[in-house]
Amino acid sequence: MFDSRKILVRPNPSDDPTFAKAEWSDNLPKLLQSKIIQTFENAGLSRNVVRQTDGGVPDKVLAIEIRKFDVSSTSEPVAEVEFAARMLGDNGRVVGTNVFRASVPAGELKAASAAAALDRAFGQSARDLVTWAAGLI
Repeated sequence: MFDSRKILVRPNPSDDPTFAKAEWSDNLPKLLQSKIIQTFENAGLSRNVVRQTDGGVPDKVLAIEIRKFDVSSTSEPVAEVEFAARMLGDNGRVVGTNVFRASVPAGELKAASAAAALDRAFGQSARDLVTWAAGLI
């Protein structure tokens, strides 16, 4: 479901043309990975981050599972982001786990408002993730 460029709306407003052509710049998992890496770099932790394409063997691996990344189509739309994180150490041993979530009012049910609200909710969650992960690396 999340391996898509579409902005997800719950429940799906199939009759709403403003979301029909609204897309992220890449598939959501790739986009989130890139943005999470940027958040680590912006926090001054770039020496602790290795992209999968960089090669090398990291000391720890951060695994992310996206659970929510959508906007509700209620009378007061809300962007909701939730992902689970696992920090893995030597031999795949779990060093720590946590769930990060944020909800942000979207204002109106329009693609631009939904994207902006999802961006803000993700930003909050990503900052919380980096703060948590920094304590483990």
